[in-house]
Amino acid sequence: MAEPTLSLKLLIDTKGKRVLFAETDKDCVDFLFHILSLPVARVTSLLKNDGVMGSLANIYESVENLHESYIQPNQSKDTLLKPIPPTAIRGYSAPLTLLLNDAPTTMTDEKKFYKCRYCSASNFTDDQTTVCPNCRNIMSGNMSYVAPAGGQQASSGEGGFVKGVVTYMVLDDLSVRPLSSISSINLLNKFNVKDVSALEEKDVHLGMNEAVKLLKASLQSKKVLTDVFLENVTGCELQVEETNEGSLD
Repeated sequence: MAEPTLSLKLLIDTKGKRVLFAETDKDCVDFLFHILSLPVARVTSLLKNDGVMGSLANIYESVENLHESYIQPNQSKDTLLKPIPPTAIRGYSAPLTLLLNDAPTTMTDEKKFYKCRYCSASNFTDDQTTVCPNCRNIMSGNMSYVAPAGGQQASSGEGGFVKGVVTYMVLDDLSVRPLSSISSINLLNKFNVKDVSALEEKDVHLGMNEAVKLLKASLQSKKVLTDVFLENVTGCELQVEETNEGSLD
């Protein structure tokens, strides 16, 4: 299956060598907001080799390297190393999974639960050798997780966090707001842009590699879009398609 990608249209100040803002749709905004739901372990696993997670990387590697003989029999290292983000449990759309590649995608991918086959008690366990506290039989009946219909979609038919009724503006520091002509003009004034002929629009695509770079930059920088999409020295493989509009009137 093809890797999901997100699309953004960047407005670039070529003289200042910076991204002023990006125009994008709800999928990209949903992805950005989804970052807030990522478990610490997931962020650590993605960035532990980049030196930005400090001692958290040591905790992560300690769990990775701990021999199974030291782990409780009813526990799994993946419970800590590959926790399930809330958005994965709720079945949101593919773009939100850009930072989840090898993480569990549903509750049942990580842990199985069991109930008693012989009584109607509401008890459940993650160990199928457990004795039912009510009838004393073994609790070996499999329990299945049932996701909400449509992956938590709203009555409008949309999933995710925000509505797709407008185009959104994402600033260089990842601030997000609905796009309007007034807000665009205000930003040009705020950034003291005098020469509109120096402004250039470019269409870019955000795949898994760029998503990880964006996550890293978001922890270190206030100019994330510039760092990810304009700084080629970072090694980012940018897929760029210049539009025919080289400047704004």
